[in-house]
Amino acid sequence: MNREVHVRFCERLGVKFPLPTRRTNVALIAWKPSALPDNSLTSWALGELKSYGIIVCFIFSLMLLLRILKLIGVIDIITRMLNPFLRILGIGKEVTTIALVGLTLGVVYGGALIVDEVKSNPSIPKKDIFYAMALMGLCHSVIEDTILMVSLGASFVGVFIIRLILTMIVIFCLVKITGLLSDKMMFTMFLRKERKVI
Repeated sequence: MNREVHVRFCERLGVKFPLPTRRTNVALIAWKPSALPDNSLTSWALGELKSYGIIVCFIFSLMLLLRILKLIGVIDIITRMLNPFLRILGIGKEVTTIALVGLTLGVVYGGALIVDEVKSNPSIPKKDIFYAMALMGLCHSVIEDTILMVSLGASFVGVFIIRLILTMIVIFCLVKITGLLSDKMMFTMFLRKERKVI
């Protein structure tokens, strides 16, 4: 196709942007590394160990912070604020801490906290854990993702508000549909069997 066809097509769509031509400037790279990186196996291994150490310290700090916030009652306040939101979706209040960690920190960094919370409170219903994990799968690390995407030029409404609304709709439908299933069918389809520890 030639240039005129592209221009007419874009005009019909209402899109106005310059199409590339032969006179288009070459992109200039603003950042250039000062020295070549060390690509040895030792350098890689040390870099990985440093990264793992930082992650372990970060997760330990988050677990400690979560325990402190529980002791001083901040988690209870946040739980009371999140309960109406979770109740609308059909999720039990026992998973509020799990949902809070996933929504704010994300699944990667909050994963250890989520596992710790589930192990420390075995009375949490498995269905509610499933619903909380589905909620986090759709809407995790809302603070970090929103700041990152808005800084790259995305719309706040699209990144945050519409994401929350779509998540609420999907989770509400998931809870209603799986609520029609028997517990046995639900566990067979969506949950894995627990392994017996010897």
